[in-house]
Amino acid sequence: MYLRILSAHPECSDSPTAEASHGVSGQANGARGAIIPAWEHGDFLLALPQNAEAERSVLGAILVNNQALYAAREKLQPDDFCDERHKRLFKYMIALNASGTGIDLITLTDSLRTCR
Repeated sequence: MYLRILSAHPECSDSPTAEASHGVSGQANGARGAIIPAWEHGDFLLALPQNAEAERSVLGAILVNNQALYAAREKLQPDDFCDERHKRLFKYMIALNASGTGIDLITLTDSLRTCR
């Protein structure tokens, strides 16, 4: 489930509104605004925490030490990343590892260029 933060309620310009969507890959249906992963808790819809710096740290750790991918895979799936770019990088790192290729800036960049 995803929570889409809309810019403002049409009748009250200073009050942000939100809508929920069960859309695929974070795409809420038809509205504009930021898409935030969310989960339902009783009558409440709670936004999941996001930390782009933590996501970058995980990806950087894998680039520095490919063995870190195994620890990351125990806890994370590509869809756990909030930033679509990070999600894509993690998927490509998994694919490189599965093919027996080392994960570094060169192999990752080549993989991204050839598999668009």
